Amino acid sequence: MKNHFSKRLLAFFIAICFIFGQSNLPAGLFHLNLDGILETKAAETFNEKLTVYNIIGGETAFDVTFTFTINGANTVALTAVVSSEMTNVGSYRLDIPQTVTHGGTTYTITAIGHENYTGSGDVLSGLTKLEEVSIPSTVTTIYPQSFANDSALKKVTFIESAENDTSQLTTIGYGAFQGCFAVAPTGTSSNVELLLPARLTSIGASAFQDCSYLAKVTVNTNNNSPSTFTVGESAFKNDTNLATVELPNYTTTIGKECFKTCRNLLNCNLPSQLTAIEDSTFEGCTNLWKE
Repeated sequence: MKNHFSKRLLAFFIAICFIFGQSNLPAGLFHLNLDGILETKAAETFNEKLTVYNIIGGETAFDVTFTFTINGANTVALTAVVSSEMTNVGSYRLDIPQTVTHGGTTYTITAIGHENYTGSGDVLSGLTKLEEVSIPSTVTTIYPQSFANDSALKKVTFIESAENDTSQLTTIGYGAFQGCFAVAPTGTSSNVELLLPARLTSIGASAFQDCSYLAKVTVNTNNNSPSTFTVGESAFKNDTNLATVELPNYTTTIGKECFKTCRNLLNCNLPSQLTAIEDSTFEGCTNLWKE
């Protein structure tokens, strides 16, 4: 009885903290049941329009419905698009804003995709006409498979914050861009370049696997950079046109098969803090020159 009462008292205290804004736990993601026990509840979602731009024959604007999931106090993740509304858009660009307003409340967009994505459910993957996307500086995480198999994607821009001089992105999850950059850019065979932001701490497994026309990857660095950086296994596997990879000097881990079958890889620096390289990390990189 005493233990049960203690749990109820603790739950009541946490609930009061939520009400008065004294807790860092996401408000709205918990509730007290009839026994006074704190329980999780299904994340709240809502739909709002964002503008996409047709990039063929002039930039025609289309308002398209996207789904957002509340993940904290006045913060949301952009989790899905109503794909049926994209039928007449053609090839397009999506500039994700920093904020979205719903029901009189303005929410900051801090993530893309689903935190616990299991391979089923809506994300922004499979949008075969998405060619360009810009990620706002407020986004800290791109969750697993968020843009997977957006095969026509040719350009990803990480917007820098004027206040912090950098994007807030720290994590690119498993398979986040797998199967992107799979269509040759107009007028060239392999010139897709990717500049990743300086706060990034990890690239997940298979994050950029099977990106056929990705040619160069650079991880930016500045005074806001972390102390360690990791690259997951198979992160760039089968990127057959990848020629140059510039990793920060604080890289500690490169996973197995990370660059497997990157047969055009010519230059990949090996940072001084690197603790180990798996035998299969560069398997099939027949043209590689290592610094």
